[in-house]
Amino acid sequence: MITKIKLKNFRSHQDSEFDFSSGINALVGIVGSGKSTVMNALSFGLFGTFPDLQAKKLKLDDFIMNKPSLQDTAEVEVDFTVDEKTYSVMRTVERGKGTTYSEIREGDKLLDAPNTQRVTELVEKILKVNYELFSKAIYSEQNALDYFLTLPRGERMKRIDNLLMIDKFEKARSSAVSLMNKFVERKLGQQTVIEQTDIGKLKKFVNELAQDLDKMRKDKLEISAEVEMMNKQKSEMEFDLHKLEQLNKDLNYFKEQGKSVESAIEENKEFINEIENLLKGRTRQDIENNIKEFSKKIGELNNVLTEKRNEQEKLTELISESRTKIEFLENDKMRKLESDISKKLSIKEMADEIKKNYGDKPLEKMNKEKNELNELVKKLSSLNTMLSETKDILNRIHELKDSCPICRSKLTDEKKKRLINDHKEKIEKIEKEIKTLEKEKQLKDESFKSIEEVVDKFKHFSIEVEGLDELEKQLKELKKLYSKSIKTMEVYQKDLNKIKVDISNLQKEIEKNRNDENNLALLYSRTSEVDNKKSRLSYLNSRIEDVRMKITEINKQLKDQDIGKIRKEFTELVSKKSEYEERLKNLTQSLKEKETRKTEEEEKIKTIEKQKSEIIRLEKIINDLKIFEKALEQTQVELRTEFIDAVNYTMSEIWPNLYPYEDFISISLNIESGDYVLQLRDRMERWVNVDGVASGGERSIACLALRIAFSLVLAPQLRWLVLDEPTHNLDKRAIEDLAETLRTRIGTFVDQVFLITHEEGLEEAVTGNLYRLEREKRKDESTRILKPS
Repeated sequence: MITKIKLKNFRSHQDSEFDFSSGINALVGIVGSGKSTVMNALSFGLFGTFPDLQAKKLKLDDFIMNKPSLQDTAEVEVDFTVDEKTYSVMRTVERGKGTTYSEIREGDKLLDAPNTQRVTELVEKILKVNYELFSKAIYSEQNALDYFLTLPRGERMKRIDNLLMIDKFEKARSSAVSLMNKFVERKLGQQTVIEQTDIGKLKKFVNELAQDLDKMRKDKLEISAEVEMMNKQKSEMEFDLHKLEQLNKDLNYFKEQGKSVESAIEENKEFINEIENLLKGRTRQDIENNIKEFSKKIGELNNVLTEKRNEQEKLTELISESRTKIEFLENDKMRKLESDISKKLSIKEMADEIKKNYGDKPLEKMNKEKNELNELVKKLSSLNTMLSETKDILNRIHELKDSCPICRSKLTDEKKKRLINDHKEKIEKIEKEIKTLEKEKQLKDESFKSIEEVVDKFKHFSIEVEGLDELEKQLKELKKLYSKSIKTMEVYQKDLNKIKVDISNLQKEIEKNRNDENNLALLYSRTSEVDNKKSRLSYLNSRIEDVRMKITEINKQLKDQDIGKIRKEFTELVSKKSEYEERLKNLTQSLKEKETRKTEEEEKIKTIEKQKSEIIRLEKIINDLKIFEKALEQTQVELRTEFIDAVNYTMSEIWPNLYPYEDFISISLNIESGDYVLQLRDRMERWVNVDGVASGGERSIACLALRIAFSLVLAPQLRWLVLDEPTHNLDKRAIEDLAETLRTRIGTFVDQVFLITHEEGLEEAVTGNLYRLEREKRKDESTRILKPS
């Protein structure tokens, strides 16, 4: 049983949830309210697809919500129970990516995820129903209750065969016939090959090839012996030739050695003569003493140089300190004092300007203005008080009746009028005086604010110019110190330049002495090599005599040996050997080709013998396939018969409960002219076709009976039925009959029915849960769900 369906961003459903029970469950609403979408979600949740998607009327992206708001993902969840176990299937769709996640759970236990195909296969295993069976036997698409009757003649058997998978037997039978025809063609082809081949002639040709091969093998043995003998001669000549060439190589080597030794002898003699010329009669001790004298002199010069550099360093530090002091005086002290003095002078000028405009004592003038302003404020306050009191008296006069409240005298109208006029005149006079004083006060306020600002500035300026004389005095002293520092630095710089000249002269003298010292040291080190060179010269003279003896000995061994002639004879032998090897190679290749040809012809003989056996085997297979093809054809007939018997038995059981009238007593699915036809039997025992004869109500109930029978026969374990807009082309009476049938009779055969309709009259058929679906499609609203109480 389906217990719950949840849709999130699926078509027009933003976040919808439906609970279902056994019996007739209904979704009622106008066209476009999202009813059929719920059943599409049911099919998609269970099997990952639904009819509109299979037929490619819509793409999966079309079922992701795009109104009232564009969404990128949609989600469907279906809960169901089988054999008292609760299962939940959830699938997620992403725009442009298809189904990206699927899962199935048994209670809280995850059975599989996220692979869509594996989840679908597990659902089919649990329900024992695949999508094809669900969509044809259980799910009646929108306005397709009579789907079977709308199929044209010739298509009904094809579609039902497909539903029963009988079409697979037909495919197997066609494949068997096709295979049998291929075997026949193969047999005929092999027979043709055998008939076209003269096997006697073929065997004779093989014998001739065998004789040729024997002769060629004998020739190959003779040539191989010749090549082997030549290889032996080649090795002997190669050894002798190598020995002579090595002697010739040694002779050349010793000649080169002689030249090299003679050159080394001359080189050593030249070195010894050069050193003796440079010494000019001096001994090694004389040179060593000269080197020590130069070292001592260089040390003394370096000491003087160090002293000069220390003086240079001190003067450089003094100049740096003087420069730093001068820069400090110039950039920090003097510039700051000049800037401060300049600012104070500017401020003093502004203070003098204020004195010029307001006198030497602007503060006294400000206090005078303030006192005059306070007097005006007091006058205004007194007048405002007087005005208020006068207005109060006037108000009381207006309220007086016969007598004066003060003197108790009689108050006539004339006297009252006079009093009122007197007070009005007084009020007018006071108000006039107040206006005059307020104008005067406003002018006085402006004047006071102006002088107050001036006084504040004057006070500030007076503070700012304090210490001006002291700053000018400090600046004068700093300028004297600055001038003195400049002169001191110039003296230091003059002394530094002189020391730099001294240092440069010292460095040049040190460099000259060091070069002389190095030349003597080099000469001293080279004199130590003279003895070695003389020993080397003695050895070389001995070596040149040995080399000359070796050359004489080798020349004796090479006497009467013609290397050129021997090399020519060797080349001729190699050429002849190559010629025989080429003949051997060609003979081997020909031998191989003939052996291959002989093998090929022998294989042809074997193939023909094998083909004869194969023809016998193919004839047996062809006969077996003919038997198999007949068996498959008979199986199809028997399966159709069994299916029709089961459907007709089920319809005969449910018809009396579905159809409340007595004009048609039974219903049957029969075969006429090679196709299925749905028929009703009347009270006269006559069979009439539902298609074209029955009324709308009779047709609907007949199609409902067929649907139920298909569901019970093909999926007896589920006992589900989905009817999407089953009232298509039905009048009011037919709709009422269908509602009554669904409400009172169908529950005997089907445990759970899903009814999708816009007909409110079918609400009477509901025995489970009823939902009304609403949606303002023109406003692009999402679906709203109402559950009547």
